[in-house]
Amino acid sequence: MEIRIVKYFYMFVLSIILFSACTHKAPDPIAVQLPTHNVSYLREIKPILDKRCAVCHSCYNSPCQLKLNSYEGVDRGGTKKAIYNATRLSTMDPTRLFIDAHSTEQWRQKGFHTVTDSSVADGLNNSLMLQILDHKMKNPESTGEYFSEADDLTCSETSIELDGYLSKHPNRGMPFGFPPLKQDEFELIAGWLAQGAKGPTTAEQHTLTTPKAADAEEIVKWETFLNNQDPKYVMTSRYLYEHLFLAHIKFGTPTNEFYELLRSTTPPGTPVEIIDTVRPYDDPGVDTFYYRFRKIHSTIVHKTHMVFNFNDAKMARIKELFIEPDWLEKPYQFGYNPVESANPFISFEQIPPRSRYQFLLDNSHYIIMTFIRGPVCRGQIALNVIPDHFWVMFQDPDHELSVQYPAFLNLQKHNLIMPIEKGSDFPVFDLIGNKYDKALDRYYKARQNYYMTHNFYGQGYDAIWKGNSAADSPILTIYRHFDSASVNKGVLGNLARTLWVMDYPLLERLYYALVAGYDVYGTLGHQLAIRLYMDGLRQEGESYFLGFMPEENRRPMMNSWYQGVNPKDVVYYDAGIPGKIVYETDRPKQEFMEHIVTDHILPEVDIHFDKVNYLPPGVEYPPLPDQYETVDDYLQAFRSVSKPGTPFFVLVDDYNANVIYIRIRQNDGSDVVVSMVVNRWHDNVTFMFDEESSLNPLKNSANFIPGFIGSYPNYFMEIRQDDLPGFFDLLVNLNSIDSIEEKKRFDKFGVNRANSDFWEHYDWLQERFNIDQPVQSGLFDLNRYFYKASATPAVNL
Repeated sequence: MEIRIVKYFYMFVLSIILFSACTHKAPDPIAVQLPTHNVSYLREIKPILDKRCAVCHSCYNSPCQLKLNSYEGVDRGGTKKAIYNATRLSTMDPTRLFIDAHSTEQWRQKGFHTVTDSSVADGLNNSLMLQILDHKMKNPESTGEYFSEADDLTCSETSIELDGYLSKHPNRGMPFGFPPLKQDEFELIAGWLAQGAKGPTTAEQHTLTTPKAADAEEIVKWETFLNNQDPKYVMTSRYLYEHLFLAHIKFGTPTNEFYELLRSTTPPGTPVEIIDTVRPYDDPGVDTFYYRFRKIHSTIVHKTHMVFNFNDAKMARIKELFIEPDWLEKPYQFGYNPVESANPFISFEQIPPRSRYQFLLDNSHYIIMTFIRGPVCRGQIALNVIPDHFWVMFQDPDHELSVQYPAFLNLQKHNLIMPIEKGSDFPVFDLIGNKYDKALDRYYKARQNYYMTHNFYGQGYDAIWKGNSAADSPILTIYRHFDSASVNKGVLGNLARTLWVMDYPLLERLYYALVAGYDVYGTLGHQLAIRLYMDGLRQEGESYFLGFMPEENRRPMMNSWYQGVNPKDVVYYDAGIPGKIVYETDRPKQEFMEHIVTDHILPEVDIHFDKVNYLPPGVEYPPLPDQYETVDDYLQAFRSVSKPGTPFFVLVDDYNANVIYIRIRQNDGSDVVVSMVVNRWHDNVTFMFDEESSLNPLKNSANFIPGFIGSYPNYFMEIRQDDLPGFFDLLVNLNSIDSIEEKKRFDKFGVNRANSDFWEHYDWLQERFNIDQPVQSGLFDLNRYFYKASATPAVNL
């Protein structure tokens, strides 16, 4: 039957066409008014996909590896191959978009199937994308539980397979567990698919991928620097690349565009031909290669958006650190032996440790963020190696003995080996008698003994780095949100239960073990080896902090962080380093941090205690305010309920509810956004499995941080100013999470994923984030939005 596209017509047979390949009875068709103009992917389709699809389909955790934040990802389609596979015994071929294949046919050879192609002609489309969107339009209600990262997703390759899945799960159309697209959005996508799902035009693609003039000038300058063939420049560029291969580089120009740093077989001024190694220190496979910049034209998602600034000040600082100083040896080009390249204390030993360490300190927030947001940090087992909330400080370079005495590093370089030297295929049986754990223990004790011999009187406050004008932040706050994490500048939250002090070898090993050397496509053995190695690194950071505490407090404090663990199994060795600081109170940890933040950190760094959540010595939690007229009133209320044991955080103990974005709508028409970050008490974090046994909900607490924390919101709340008393009363006086009445109270403020107005709330929060942080923002990820769908009355917008 010939079907002509006229100005308006109704595809009353659309559903029958969608399921024409099978014998099942099709759902009742809905009227669809297709557009008569040529639909533009960039102007009309991409904004819809970004707002409603890429919020779950981006990065490694995209369901079915279907990435929808670029046309290349749409065209590549999906696959049944799971990247995060906890039982993989052999390495998986990498499937990195823009790297491991460059054409539709190449992706089909790697097992990806189309989601946009149609098996029918005549200007219609029965693609998987239309089928699953259409199903949601006909079945808009979300009920039950939704885990978009679950292992049982079908990742259907054909319409028949998808039809069978949807027949069993009629409420699993797309968007998954959220409201359907608006009718006009659906019709635009249906029309675009019917027209062949065309991508950007040649001219549009050129604009997307070509740097603007100001950035192009910066690229010439930086590529000239990075490709200087003098050995000192060569090794400097290699060190920079190995630490910046995940960075979204922002040049010092007015444009708000970002670039990635790559190795290419082609020189500057020609198209980039990427060298597709798994790790940044892998052998490039060619004698001559070039460092090149490639513009990022995919929509930015916050969970992978790690900004690194390349400007004139950064260029001057890099030259100051790496080019101007004399090196420990005459500079030479180091090879790419796979074992030696996996040990930066060997591959870069010619570069002064002070230069390397200062670079890491200057960019501490970025460096820590790479493993907090990187592919290693996905899922419970990867993240249960760290507590829910802790602070990180750094050893001052002038008091860092491996910096002051590089010969110590040289002597210890074979104890600084890491599991990554075995590559991606680490045999599970090699975990028995793990030589890397033994080497780690040898280094730890040697380091402590070395500090003992050079610090007869112990270490004072001056041994903590106080920052400088070029630095990110001398103190960082890290939150674990169960299966994701975030790193923040400064001291957020109340006094952290555990604190770390990092020196150069610890910071460098953290980066190489968890970022540069970690392969998300690696085997179970590879991932377990790194997870176990991280246990030792955590204990190092904790024990280095304890070196600043009174001698008699150290072991009890360490044991208090490992409740339920036999003290004999808690790794701690202080080598008898004496305590230098004379404390005036019986709270040395807090006294130490009070001095560091108030009197030690450089004033221009501008770090202060969190005025909402931090409780100074001798200060009690305030009562709830009598009125809610000002922001200060709100903050007093948040501070009041942040204390451990507040009923809401004791009873609402679901590990899928960790980060909640709260929008307070003030009577004057303005809005305040606060992130509620739940900190779950763990007796210890030595577990790899059975995490529940170490939890104590009675000690749970929450931090309330103005603005946005994290990349994966678990819930949204919207509260009108006049309703604040009822909201805080709910937090303080919640009696049961099973009570119908209590649920009604919660539903007044909460935005459930099934709410018909969910997308309006999401859009507002996303736009506010973009306005508040125009450089650092990106799309929030909704894969971990609270899984229980229960439609409630729409929150009044």
